Amino acid sequence: MKSLLYFCFRHDASRLISLALERVLKARSVETAFDPDEMISPASEALLQAATHIVVVLTPAALHNQPSDERLMTELKQADEAGLPLIAVYAYGAAPADLAQARLPVLEALHFAPTTVLQSAERLEAAAAAVQQAMHNTPTARPRVLPLIGAKRRARADRLPTPSAQQIEAEGLLNISLSQSGQGNALSLLNEALRLYPDYGEARFHRGLANVRQGNYAAALEDFEEAVRLRPLDPVVYNNRGMTRRALGDLPGALGDFDDAIGLNPRFSNAYNNRGLTRKALGDVQGAIADYTAAVSHKRDYASAYNNRGQAQKALALSMRENPEAARTMLRAALDDYEAAIYCQPNFAHAYNNRGSIRFLMGDLDGAIADYTSAVTLQPDYGTAYFNRGVAYKAKGDLESMRRAVEDLDLAASLQPRAEVYFHRGQARRKTGDLTGALQDYDEAHKLNPSASSTLIQRGAARRLTGDLSGALADHEAAVAMSGSAQAYYHRAAARAASGDSAGALLDYDAAISRDPEYAEAYNRRGLLRYSQGDTAGAASDYDHAIRANPHLAMAFINRAALRRDTGDLPGAESDYEQAIALNPIYAVSYIQRGNVRAELGDVEGALGDYNTALTLNPGYATAYYSRGLLYAQQGDLARAIEDYDLALRHAPTMHEAQLNRGLALATRGRPRDLTQALEDLRAGLPDADDERRPELDRIVAALEKRMRK
Repeated sequence: MKSLLYFCFRHDASRLISLALERVLKARSVETAFDPDEMISPASEALLQAATHIVVVLTPAALHNQPSDERLMTELKQADEAGLPLIAVYAYGAAPADLAQARLPVLEALHFAPTTVLQSAERLEAAAAAVQQAMHNTPTARPRVLPLIGAKRRARADRLPTPSAQQIEAEGLLNISLSQSGQGNALSLLNEALRLYPDYGEARFHRGLANVRQGNYAAALEDFEEAVRLRPLDPVVYNNRGMTRRALGDLPGALGDFDDAIGLNPRFSNAYNNRGLTRKALGDVQGAIADYTAAVSHKRDYASAYNNRGQAQKALALSMRENPEAARTMLRAALDDYEAAIYCQPNFAHAYNNRGSIRFLMGDLDGAIADYTSAVTLQPDYGTAYFNRGVAYKAKGDLESMRRAVEDLDLAASLQPRAEVYFHRGQARRKTGDLTGALQDYDEAHKLNPSASSTLIQRGAARRLTGDLSGALADHEAAVAMSGSAQAYYHRAAARAASGDSAGALLDYDAAISRDPEYAEAYNRRGLLRYSQGDTAGAASDYDHAIRANPHLAMAFINRAALRRDTGDLPGAESDYEQAIALNPIYAVSYIQRGNVRAELGDVEGALGDYNTALTLNPGYATAYYSRGLLYAQQGDLARAIEDYDLALRHAPTMHEAQLNRGLALATRGRPRDLTQALEDLRAGLPDADDERRPELDRIVAALEKRMRK
């Protein structure tokens, strides 16, 4: 029985030397099987199964495994499992010792027959003789049955021309370039290989990859164009040309290349993933999702495809704002994809960052922060993750979270000094009270992106808080001219109101509402302005609109409650304060105001409970002490009233109302030792007293002075 020698080689790095050796062996009457395509297919598997011996041609590139050779690995594993004798041939300077550093760990478990070292084409005859001797030394009784599909592929191999010495030298240079690409001389080696062998498709392809690594996309495209001509049935070439075209902005051309790659190999996961990226860039999000789904169906552990499908589903969810339930379903699907990506690749920092973005959108701020933390732990220079974590901390709203937001945004600014980073840091600094820092950030954001009206709006708001009304108005004027947005008019209205231009402010609130009829804050602020001008009906209507537009806007309930109280609707006022407290249970002002209404309704216990709750939330709240003091005074408990007025003045020494009422309480109690303090308090409070109360207060002061003279 004759032996059948099957050649196993890395297609792009040892094909020529393998073909040359195979031709010499065939001339020596050795029956060989040489797969010219080197693709995992039924044809190649049939040839492998018919073999009695395997010769594996190992080169520096194969041993370095850059990039990994799926075909070579699969065939070696199959041969080892079948117990076929393996004959190792080392070419282009590779040696058995290189196995110790090889990136093909499976080779260490394989058992090779006597090794043959092939340094150049001149050694082909000696190498062929050594291979024959190795076959003789390792006979096999395995029956040989050549299937038809294998015979067809062998016939194609027979038609290949025998490589020339220059071609083999070019392949040697390719090997060196692939195994030493990190040393920066890959391009020069590939240039020399192509000088020796201009139609060398593998060298064209790898020079294209080298150009991509250096950012020379135009040169890379030329190489891939030529590689397609030389290797028209290779899906990998089309895939790489597609990626290069996409990098150059030719999305339709890239799409066509990925179509061709998939047409040549319908199980090409990487091409599906790349086509998905291109479709998403062209706006075909559904098509992108279908491609990512195909990619993971052919490669179940494809972490990048899961991550990309999550990104596409997130984009789709953001486009479904009018259908919140469908959007939430899509966000949950994106979350599942990021979970899968992390499961497949536990150190995938981008997947953690992206999962954090979904959790942020779903309101899970702590979960989002945990994911962003994982991302920066895995990749400490990940500026986007620091930025996202800073935004998440900012969204929490409390002072400590704002400080953490500033810290994260500091890191983001050092890594990615983008306008968006400075804008958000400006907002966080403003919340911490650092208006100077906020203004500096808004200046930097505006410098980097002068067309962003939102930066002008926020800088104007910060300027207004510093008292720079002219600067604030200038920013808001520019924002209105730039965007004409509802928000721009809303903020200009606030600046105009602060500068005394109530008529202009009303016009701006009208403009904001006309542009956004559901702008709850604009209704609320217009209501305040109308109420200050005595238009209670207009104010009431605005507060009603604000609450309908946003039932969670606590300040609208508070403002409507104040109006209702002033117009005599005490039950309505109490109800509104209850709604405000339900929405924001830590806002002490609401408890004080509800306490005042309850006091007017005669609910003394309820009022005292509200004042006490306000003081629990803010133990230094002077107004709460003052209001409770008034209630105690009304109930005749002058000792407690005086004690609360004392506490109010301790926390707010300029609160003249507390001083005036303490004087009245001391005068009413009538103790001789209190008269001096009572008179001092009343005299201090008189200048700020209402005109209606002044005659009575003058009478009380005169009576005290007369009493002290006696």
